[in-house]
Formats: sequence, C-alpha cells, structure tokens
Amino acid sequence: MKKLLTYCVILAVAISTTFAATTESITANNVITSFTGGVNGTLSMTGDDGIITYNTSTGNIAEYGDFSLSIDLTTNNSSGTTANGYFAANGTFSFKDSLGNDILSGTVDYLNLMEVYNGIGMIAGEGSFTVTGGTLFVLGSTGSIVDVTFSISPAASFDSFSSGFSGALSNITFTGVAVPEPATVALLTMGALTILRKKNKNK
Repeated sequence: MKKLLTYCVILAVAISTTFAATTESITANNVITSFTGGVNGTLSMTGDDGIITYNTSTGNIAEYGDFSLSIDLTTNNSSGTTANGYFAANGTFSFKDSLGNDILSGTVDYLNLMEVYNGIGMIAGEGSFTVTGGTLFVLGSTGSIVDVTFSISPAASFDSFSSGFSGALSNITFTGVAVPEPATVALLTMGALTILRKKNKNK
C-alpha cells in the first residue's frame, strides 16, 4: 500500500510538471495603422519598435523588432456616427525580433473594432488569433487579442468603416497560454517512468 501511494505521488508530480503552462503576452506599441475603407477594406498595422514580451515564469523581456498585421473588413456594423467593424478575412500577423527572427506569427481569426465614444475617433477592440510560427508560443496555440486602442485624427472625418483613414498610432496586445512542446512532454514522461523503475528495483 505504501509503495502504491509513493508511485501515485510520483506520477501526479510528473503529470502536473508535464502539462504545466505559462501565460505569455506580447505587445506592440505606437504601431502605424491605416484602413483603405470600403466593403472589403484592409486594415494594416506596422511598427518597428516598442515590442514587449511577457512570460509569467521568466519575467519581462524587451524586444525592439517589427510588427505587422493585415486583415480585411467582413462586416461594417457602424450605426449613425459610431464606427463599428468586424474583420475576419485573410488575417495575418507577425512579430519579429531585431534580427528578423519570428517571435510570434500566424493568422488573425477575427478582430472587432468600434468607436469608444461617439465623435472623438478613439477606436478599441478585441479578437483572437492562431499561431503558426515563432518562439513565444508553441506551434498551433491559440489566444486572444486584447487592448487594441488607437485614435483617428481628425475624428470628425471618421464615423463608419465605409471610409478610410491613415497614420493612426495603435497599441495591440496578444495573450495566450504556452505549453511544453511534444518533445519536452516525452522527455518529462520518460524521466518519470525512469524514477518509477529505479524505485521498483530498490525495493
């Protein structure tokens, strides 16, 4: 009974270690943002500094690389003078470090943007993404886009996503949960089994 209890404890520790996850986020600040306007208009975001990554295990890491995002308008939900747009077509994004290596890249599943207060041109929104490459998240991870904010100037010229704009400065944050890669999981599992075998032989 004592031996069985010991094995259960070891397996529990191994499983919890194997499937441990960390919350990660990456933010791009002062990103130049434009929108071509129209029914299938394209939202474009590009920035070359102010990229910050965060890992709950290791702390903050500053990166001064490049950010880009492109996604097409799917539905213009604007009403009156309040702009509201749903973007979900052909969305792509990438964060690169100062050497041009991928920190995070993939597809934007959707991005919903709307004017926060009528008439002042402040846009905010949220969305989701899927990772296809990069070092920050494991391949195939998904996450949320939060804290998208930017101001359109002059505000009076923008009250619907049927019209375009250029030169807005945006901040955008991607958050998600990173889990160990399959190879890491396999190594941790093998390690746990080795411990069990050694324990068994010693008995």
